[in-house]
Amino acid sequence: MPEVILIVDDEPAYRRLLSTVLQQSGYLTIEAADGPAALEIVQRKVIDAAVIDLCMPVMDGRELMQRLKRRDPELPAIIC
Repeated sequence: MPEVILIVDDEPAYRRLLSTVLQQSGYLTIEAADGPAALEIVQRKVIDAAVIDLCMPVMDGRELMQRLKRRDPELPAIIC
């Protein structure tokens, strides 16, 4: 089963581009436009990694990563 990567970015074009590249590499992707949407997703779905934008409105990438790590300390997360 392919690994699932959560992509969190407030810019739709960047989310789509990264999602396309990762899918072409064999990953499944889930996209979220902001931190609160990402937190809702991880309540319903199991993810294997996250790629998170640093500068987002509502909740920045650092705060989101901290919250995701509280749920799963072993979750690989990249802030870009």
